[in-house]
Amino acid sequence: MQDADFELLTISIGREGIAIAQPFFSDLGITQLRLFSDPGHKLAKVFPLDVVRATFILNREGQIIQYLRSFADWEDQAALDMMIDLIATPAYPYPNGV
Repeated sequence: MQDADFELLTISIGREGIAIAQPFFSDLGITQLRLFSDPGHKLAKVFPLDVVRATFILNREGQIIQYLRSFADWEDQAALDMMIDLIATPAYPYPNGV
């Protein structure tokens, strides 16, 4: 899906942030994802972060269109099909060419 029109961000919200998440990525051999950190929990003002390990899917306008509040098997065909469907959804056109 490297040519698809989407971007994947990984964000650690723990107090230790990247220091604790980076070894996890290394152990799993994850090298192509950038890891960000939000130890001050500023994202909680925007996203419902009542569970850890949450996935938020935003549209091109930054609106949440899907979210998962638990583990997701991203290697499952159903997850891949969902992402392909979401990526293929055209952006909502602004009225009068705004």
